[in-house]
Amino acid sequence: WYELTKAGLEALSSAAGIHIYDDIAAFVPALPKRLYVIGPGIIDSAGDEAVFEEAAEKLEGVDHLVRIPKDLVVENIDEPTAIRNGIHELTNPWDFFDGIALLPGWEASEGVKLMVGVAEACGMRIKTVDEWVTEASQ
Repeated sequence: WYELTKAGLEALSSAAGIHIYDDIAAFVPALPKRLYVIGPGIIDSAGDEAVFEEAAEKLEGVDHLVRIPKDLVVENIDEPTAIRNGIHELTNPWDFFDGIALLPGWEASEGVKLMVGVAEACGMRIKTVDEWVTEASQ
């Protein structure tokens, strides 16, 4: 007796060159994604913190599990250390993320662009907050 996830069925179907369909799995809802929200102002200002928290609320509203930099960064930390902490979180094999959710203006931060590059290299899905919300709503 074997049990496969939907991803497992898809991989086996692809490898075998046939479509394998599971009547029961068709009715199993998708699992929530574990997402890390990143964007400009990743470390301190109160205005930026509110933007991160608003994004987290949107994503949690469609049943995603979300972390924001404030969850990982201690007060009075410099940006290079904050970026290193974020990269460490993205690459932690014991507590992994499925992807990252980008806030508007993320391209303005060299540190955030570096984190996006790391996420891409690790095969993570990268979308804007609104794209993740739209995907989950469909």
